[in-house]
Amino acid sequence: AFDHTSSTLAVDYSYGQYPNQTGTTQNYSQYPYTSEYPTESTWIAPEQPPPRPATPEKFTMPHRCARFGPGGHMVQVLPNLPSAGQPALVDIHNLETMLQDTSAQAELRAFPGPLVKEDTHKVDVIKFSQNKALECSRDNNLLDRDSARLLWDFIVLLCRQNGTVVGTDIADLLLKEHRSVWLPGKSPNEANLIDFNNEPLSQAEEEPGAGPLSLLSDTFMTVPENLGKETERFRELLLFGRKKDALEAAMKSGLWGHALLLASKMDSRTHARVMTRFANSLPINDPLQTVYQLMSGRMPASATCCGEEKWGDWRPHLAMVLSNLTHTLDLDTRTIATMGDTLASKGLIDAAHFCYLMAQVGLGVYTKKSTKMVLIGSNHRIWDCMPYLFNSVFHFLTEVHGKLAGRRSNVNA
Repeated sequence: AFDHTSSTLAVDYSYGQYPNQTGTTQNYSQYPYTSEYPTESTWIAPEQPPPRPATPEKFTMPHRCARFGPGGHMVQVLPNLPSAGQPALVDIHNLETMLQDTSAQAELRAFPGPLVKEDTHKVDVIKFSQNKALECSRDNNLLDRDSARLLWDFIVLLCRQNGTVVGTDIADLLLKEHRSVWLPGKSPNEANLIDFNNEPLSQAEEEPGAGPLSLLSDTFMTVPENLGKETERFRELLLFGRKKDALEAAMKSGLWGHALLLASKMDSRTHARVMTRFANSLPINDPLQTVYQLMSGRMPASATCCGEEKWGDWRPHLAMVLSNLTHTLDLDTRTIATMGDTLASKGLIDAAHFCYLMAQVGLGVYTKKSTKMVLIGSNHRIWDCMPYLFNSVFHFLTEVHGKLAGRRSNVNA
């Protein structure tokens, strides 16, 4: 057998010369071990960097930051990096100096602000608004000069009447210099116009066929020459008991008073048919159509068609609604708001916002697509100085004379 304790080599490398290293009685105290950590110390985990936010950083590099401060100053922090040895600089600019050569500065200088209830005089606000209205009427760059002036005239009206207005006041404002409506019974292309501003005709009494004075103008109403013949024909048909023929003859001759009175004494179906034919005899863009449709419980056609060339001016239709409000407030409000939407779709922002004010449409935020109005008289997609001045005056008046909703409720009174 092989003897593992013996060796044929000259040097003895056998394990026998070493003590038993696996013995349980081996004492290791003779081998000192020094440690830099105390035996009773606990393990200290290394510090971990704070977790990065899951959302991306808004700014990955230094950026310019600006704020408007008191006293008409703008404070600007330059995009320097102090950790890189760049100085931290702050600029303070005077806005009046920055805007001294701009048209906006001229607007701000003429503005009678700041508007304070105890310090601002009503006369100053009226004078400023009148000047702005005159500027609007002379500005050829405005798409709708008349409507832009209308908003400032509305401010003047509120100032003069201490914030209390009714529907007829607004109607009078709307029809100022726009008092022309279609005469009933003809198409728009053939219709005569009633001029509310005409003076009495000097020779009206000598003209043949002159009748009584018109309630709508100072001119004499002309009586058709064949009116007597048509009335005689109507009378003869009734003498022979031909009611239906007499009714048809009266409608064809334009004797609507006789036709409606006769139909009302016949039956309800005939009466309704005569009223329908009478309404259809009016031009479709006649403001009378607007009030008749509104009083019938339907939204007038003018609410969705105003602003088109064939419909003419939108003001008489709005004036007719405001002066003849129904007991259905929701219908009146929806009609006026829809009229504003129609005008806005045609690019007539000032006219649309005037309708929104009458319909009590509240102000919204420009980030919301469904917002109809953010600044009165302004397209909230385009910046302009004038709407800010207008809104400052408007909100000042609402604070002086009551809340906006309360004031507008007087408009619909």
